[in-house]
Order: sequence, then C-alpha cells, then structure tokens
Amino acid sequence: MSNALPLFFVIAAGLCLSFVLFWLWQSFRGLMLLRDTSVGTSAHRDLERERLLHEKQELLTAIRDVRLEHELGKVSDADLARLEQDYRSRAREVLRELEEQLAPHRPRAQLLLEQALGTPVPAKAAPAAASPSSGSDAAEADPGVCSQCGVANDNDAVFCKKCGARLHSEVTG
Repeated sequence: MSNALPLFFVIAAGLCLSFVLFWLWQSFRGLMLLRDTSVGTSAHRDLERERLLHEKQELLTAIRDVRLEHELGKVSDADLARLEQDYRSRAREVLRELEEQLAPHRPRAQLLLEQALGTPVPAKAAPAAASPSSGSDAAEADPGVCSQCGVANDNDAVFCKKCGARLHSEVTG
C-alpha cells in the first residue's frame, strides 16, 4: 500500500504533463497557421465573394418585389422608377466587383479549357471592340448579347452584367 500512493502521483503527474504538452502544441500550431497569409487572404476573399453573391441575390429579389408591389398598386410609378434605378445601380456595382474578382483567374481557366478540349477556345470579345450597330445585330442573333451595350452575357441572364438593361422580356403565365 505504501508503494501505491507514489505510483498514483507519478501517473497523475504524467497525465497532467501530457495534457499541458498537448495544449501547448495546439497553441503553437494555431500560431503557425496564422502566419500563413495566403490562407487568411483566401478565406477573406471567399467571405467577400459570398457577401457579394448574397447581396446580388437580394438586389435581384428586391427589384422583382418592387415590380410586384407596383403591379399590385402599392408603389407609384415615380417610386418604382426611383427604387428600380437605385437597386439596378447597386446591382451593377456588385456585378462589377464580382467580375473584378474573377478577372485574374480567366487566363488560367482559358488554359485549362484548352488543355481539356484539346483545341483553342475563343475568348469573349471585349465590349469596347463591338460597335453600337453590331451590338444590336448581335442581340437579335444571340439572346445573351445586350442590345444597349453589346456585352455578351450568359444565355439564361435576365439583366446585362455591364449596364443592367433587361435582355429579354420575361414570359409570365
């Protein structure tokens, strides 16, 4: 019995020491991860992109809701015009910010597409290169091209990503 008490204290001290060393290691590891700036910057960019995507969705919903409220007679024509202009201008800013975030990645994506397909993929034409007359002709041929500014948009886009103009009328049923 006299040997059991010191043995108990040695085991307890060993467990305490291993517990303390474990937490010191976790703290040290946490400090080393904080030094890696690319991880923090990447996480910040992801959060910023998520915020912008959420704001874009909220703005598109707000535009749709204001139109619905106008159709129901709850919003006057003047208020509709003012609110829609405000929402559209902010939506253009958000879309521009999202586009700027993607711009550095476009050459790499182009290269990956060319490697995967085995053929050169044509890049989208710059909006400044298109003349106003060719922009309206292109809009008739391709529903994704804006008739106002001539920018190529996704085929399922409702609004132009550059100027915010409506690309085609929505079918209501």
